[in-house]
Order: sequence, then structure tokens, then C-alpha cells
Amino acid sequence: MADRRSPVPYGTPNFEWFMAIGSRTDDGPVHMINLMKYHERAQYADGSDGGVSGKEADDRYSPVAVLREIGARVVLHADVDAQLDGTPTWDRIGIVEYPSRAEFLAMQQRPDFTKKHEHKAAGMKETIVMASLPLPLPEVQTAAVEPDPADPPMILMQVIRYAGPGHQTVGHGDADADLGQGIRPLARYSVEATVVGDGRQWDEVWFDWYPRRSLFRPDTTVRAAVEESFVALLTPMINHF
Repeated sequence: MADRRSPVPYGTPNFEWFMAIGSRTDDGPVHMINLMKYHERAQYADGSDGGVSGKEADDRYSPVAVLREIGARVVLHADVDAQLDGTPTWDRIGIVEYPSRAEFLAMQQRPDFTKKHEHKAAGMKETIVMASLPLPLPEVQTAAVEPDPADPPMILMQVIRYAGPGHQTVGHGDADADLGQGIRPLARYSVEATVVGDGRQWDEVWFDWYPRRSLFRPDTTVRAAVEESFVALLTPMINHF
């Protein structure tokens, strides 16, 4: 839930992180991982729903042209089909790569961006946005699997907070040298900071590719040394990993 002092209704900004951007000397590319939960019906400032659902309002917001102009790119755009762990239950996941943190901050002030924001504010019930950096992928061996229209592919997402300092990355995709059956890691991220959220901090985010949904087994998710997590099965609409 957003703090009453927050300028947005769907989460509390990390003001310390925003203030620190201007003094950074190591600024460079950063991936913003967005976890999104929508209102059932949009909630515009005039009290109407605009005739759309919360998700449809967010579709109206989609600032693709602005992202293109600043040199940012959409890495992943996916719907959540099922969530196996964690609350709240998310509806959609997005990842955008920005050329720098400074560009991300400057975008918030652009008139063409702020004009669209009314749609995001109307549609979004809750969100977590994490500034994240890619980690090296584990080396794995896997067999090719032919696509099956009756058994579509999916992505497994795991957002992880470890149980204490000095943790070691454990679990599916790292512990096993051979995943087999076409399952492979797509991305591993280290979370620099929660930029907008509910006060919780996170350590890593993992994405794994399943060429067929039926290949997924719940025991392949991270468990050891994990204090809290979101685990979700995604259907990708844009996948540029």
C-alpha cells in the first residue's frame, strides 16, 4: 500500500535512491523489473472507470515511444498465469532496460510521459519496481525440444529475499549442471534497490525458460536459505532476453 505522503497511489517511492542518482559516478545501464497488480476497473481522478479495466488503462499508458526516444528497450512483457508463492498476487511483469539511472529519472519529468501517467495511476492498484543488474548465467547443458502448440512455453519467475547475509545463490538452474528437456536460465538479476514498493527489499530475481508448460515441477523452485519469495508462471508477450 502506498504511504500517504507518496506522490503515487500504487506504491511508495524510494526517495533516498532517487536523491542519490545525481551524485553517482558509476551510472550506466540498469534494468527496471516491474511487478504489477491492477484494479478490476480503472479508477480515474474524475471518479469514472473510463470504460476500461485496470489492465486496459495500463495499456493506454504504455510509453513505448518515450522509451524508444531515450534509448531504452523493453526486455520482457508477460502476463502472470499462476502465482505459487508470495502476496500480493501479480497480474503482469515487465522489464525495461534504461541506458542509465539518470535517463530513468529524467523520463519522469518529460511532458509526453507525464501526460500518459493518468492512465497508469487509474489502472495500477499496487506495484514493485526494482532497479536491477544482470548476473552471469549458470553454465548448463540442455536438449532441444520441439514446440508443441497444445503445450505452450512459459517463463518461471522467482523474486527472492535470502534469509541472511552471506547467502549463496541456490536452487534450480545453478545447482544442476544439466537441466535437460530444453529448460534453461534466461536471466539472473541482483536487485540494487526497490525503487517503488511496499517497504520490502529483495536480493535477486530469476527467470527460467520452459519450452513446454508441462515440464514444470514445483520442486524446481528456490527454497533453501530463502526468507521470502514471489514465484510465478508467466506467458511472455515480448521476450528479448
